[in-house]
Amino acid sequence: MEDLAIEMRVSRGLLAQSRLHPTNPQHRNPPEGWEAAVVKVARRRAIALERLAEKLDAGAKPAKKRRASARKPGRKTARGRRGRRS
Repeated sequence: MEDLAIEMRVSRGLLAQSRLHPTNPQHRNPPEGWEAAVVKVARRRAIALERLAEKLDAGAKPAKKRRASARKPGRKTARGRRGRRS
């Protein structure tokens, strides 16, 4: 929401209030042009995510096959007593 507030040159509080239900006394109308600002920010994020995906894809190693666990039934796990559900 921070980048949207910067793009629209409004406070984060105003954006938060505009997201409230209209019957809420704290509700404020969204600023003019909010739709275009959301599109602009979404496109920037999409480009950044695509670049990140390409970077991670290029550096990814092939996944190793996992061996089946040799754990015996009924044996306590490393989590011990705290990890048990009651």
